[in-house]
Amino acid sequence: MAPPSQIISPADASIILKHAASSCGHDECPDLIHTTNAAEGQEPVLPLYLRSPEHFFNRDLDCACPESDYENHTGGCECECECEEECDDDYCVDECGCEPCLAEKSACSPRLRLERPEGIRDIFESVYTNRIGPYRIAKDHQLDYQLCTARELKGFVDARGLQDLYPAGTTLKPLYIRALQDADRKATFRFLDLPAEMRNLVYAELLTFDVETCPHRRMCYAQILRTCKAAYVEAKEILYDNVVDVRFSAQVKPIEHAGGNDRLETGALVHNTLVTQRGKTDFGRLLNCTAIYPDFLKRITQLKLSRSLTDDPSANRLPEFAHRGLAYLHSCLVTLTSFLMDQHCLHSVQVDITKLGRLEDEELIATLRPLRRLRNVSSMRITGDCREELKARIANDVNGTASVPNTLKQMQLVISHGQAAVRLGGLTNPLFGHRPCGSYPSECGYEMVDLVQQHLDAILCGADDRYAHFGLFESARKEKILQIRLAKIQDALSDLHMDMVRKNLELLEKAKATKDEYFDGRVDPDETKLLAGYYTDYETDYDSEDSEW
Repeated sequence: MAPPSQIISPADASIILKHAASSCGHDECPDLIHTTNAAEGQEPVLPLYLRSPEHFFNRDLDCACPESDYENHTGGCECECECEEECDDDYCVDECGCEPCLAEKSACSPRLRLERPEGIRDIFESVYTNRIGPYRIAKDHQLDYQLCTARELKGFVDARGLQDLYPAGTTLKPLYIRALQDADRKATFRFLDLPAEMRNLVYAELLTFDVETCPHRRMCYAQILRTCKAAYVEAKEILYDNVVDVRFSAQVKPIEHAGGNDRLETGALVHNTLVTQRGKTDFGRLLNCTAIYPDFLKRITQLKLSRSLTDDPSANRLPEFAHRGLAYLHSCLVTLTSFLMDQHCLHSVQVDITKLGRLEDEELIATLRPLRRLRNVSSMRITGDCREELKARIANDVNGTASVPNTLKQMQLVISHGQAAVRLGGLTNPLFGHRPCGSYPSECGYEMVDLVQQHLDAILCGADDRYAHFGLFESARKEKILQIRLAKIQDALSDLHMDMVRKNLELLEKAKATKDEYFDGRVDPDETKLLAGYYTDYETDYDSEDSEW
């Protein structure tokens, strides 16, 4: 192989030396200065680290870099010769002429290290041979050119149709790497021209993760979905084929400053993300209990549910913790199934109750009953201490297609409308709360507001217990009673004429404004008559004490 100094042009030498200077950091090195100046028109004289191996035999190498930088370039010899001769730092290649020693001549000789910058020594190790540098590490999802030999890089250059600067057979690794990296930065690849089978393999490699190997640090590379609409349409199904883990936890935490008492901390995690936070939202808040779940749960195909009452098995024997833990688990299942009932793409559901402890059949049936509200799920697998009969019953229900009313969703709508009607009735009806129901019939239907309030109190009876209202879903009988009460509230709300209530509210606002003007001395006599006429219908129904309002 001819020495590089015989074939490298001044322009190419300038490119190499600029890269070497940036890697070494020694801008004042005489070899670099001399060769750079030569690149402007004179015959180039290459520095030692780019010359052929024959240049170093029987030569005394001496670097002109400052003495203070000696430690930055030197290091002990770690080469292992095939000839098994004892390697000496200064005379390794002089004693042995085998190819490994020839390669180590440029890597281990401390004098040669002075002449070869760190970046060139580590990256371009195969300037003279086909061996790679000793410090190179492969990069994820990318071919590291530093791990390739010079002949392999030359093959890449020829295969990609790039210009080979030295077609005569000389292989200089730094120039090939530079040419390939420049081509990579400017390259475009028509991914959609690949066959559909190959594209699916790429999508599966990027968008799926192994549940078993790393359950707590699962991730995928979803950035490919942002490239174009076609890739999004093709790959989104593969993304949603992942098994999404939903975990409900309840742990007993001691409170040291409260006399050693314990409390039960609860939480729900969807794909390792906490969705319940104290002070923001919780399952105990009925009207927003389903809003905490992310929408992507409606598009996944595989779901895994896991739950443990506590990390301390001895705490399961405490009645208060066991009861509250089961109530919390039941509320979690009620809200999750209600969230998925109207729209889901589930094919498989796994339920892990191995850490739930041993429960009575009645407790387990009531706790897992919300799962039977799902439909069109082909596979339901329950692991844990559960009778096979109950597992088969749940699997048979979720595999069916019969419609099931979403009672929780209906309950949220009816209660929100009922509470709004009660508040509005208290604002617009002067006698609201002062007379029994039915004693003040009017064209607005205010007599129905008390009826709505009674049914709301019956449903929300467990104000002290955060999860009491979810007990209405423990059995089919309780849920049927709840549906009847909701129907009665809807009938009462239909008898409440909201257009008249809205009109009374506008009159009330106008009367209050007239009152303020009257006390300011700017009242109109006609407006005073209107204010008096607004309350004519109620003058015979309340005494002087009530009239002071």
